[in-house]
Amino acid sequence: MTQMQYFDINTWLPYDILHKADRMSMCNSLEVRVPLVDKKVAEFASTMPVKTRITPEETKIALRTAAEREMPKKTALKEKLGFPSPIASWINDPKYHERIVHEFHSDTAKKFFNVDQLDFLLKQHAEGKSNMQKIFTIYTFILWYQVYFPEDTTEETVKLVHRTKI
Repeated sequence: MTQMQYFDINTWLPYDILHKADRMSMCNSLEVRVPLVDKKVAEFASTMPVKTRITPEETKIALRTAAEREMPKKTALKEKLGFPSPIASWINDPKYHERIVHEFHSDTAKKFFNVDQLDFLLKQHAEGKSNMQKIFTIYTFILWYQVYFPEDTTEETVKLVHRTKI
């Protein structure tokens, strides 16, 4: 377990998690601190027995135990959460779903994709099979293409793209 945590600390943490936090905070003009990555805190944590850090049933044991003394139990015991995106629910929201369907049936979409397959991706997504990444990537590509190659798009679509905030 200690070796796996060491690996995470030296690879995944700086090149993924901290990188994302840094980029997102900079994009929003925020100065973010990561207190649990403080060198002294990390050194202390590395001296703790594994059973006080993690078990197959629970993560962050010592941290959660300390947190329960200072905050509601519901908060202290909350499940770990990465960087979730609301895109999956947006795809099913009628307000956005209609836009996606419209673009998936546009001339641009027909030029590059099998529209029946795009409809199938949306249907699967609505039924609970997450195709969020594929759908969002295709939708974004279509919008990008319409902005940068407007001679291939209708005037109505170009206006819609410029009004749409992504």
